[in-house]
Amino acid sequence: KVYKEGEPGVKTTGFRNTTANPVADSNEAAERAKNECTIGYDTVSVLHDGWDDVWSVTFYTRGTLGGTQTVYLDKNGITLLIVYGE
Repeated sequence: KVYKEGEPGVKTTGFRNTTANPVADSNEAAERAKNECTIGYDTVSVLHDGWDDVWSVTFYTRGTLGGTQTVYLDKNGITLLIVYGE
C-alpha cells in the first residue's frame, strides 16, 4: 500500500515470475527473485512478512548508497511488485 503504480522506481507489471512455484524459505525466495533482478549486486537481504505471507528480497552492493532493487513475492513465488531505490 506504500508504493503506488506510476510512482518513479515502482514497477507493477511485466514480471517473469507469473506462475506458481511456492516459496518455503528465504533461500527459495532469493532464487525466485533473481529472475527479476536487473541490477548488479553482491548482497541479498530476505525478509518475510508472516501476516501477509509476502517475501521481500533486496539486492544491493554493500557499502554503496542507493542502487537497490527490492522484489516482493507472494507465498506462491509470484512477483507482486518491484521497487528500485536511489
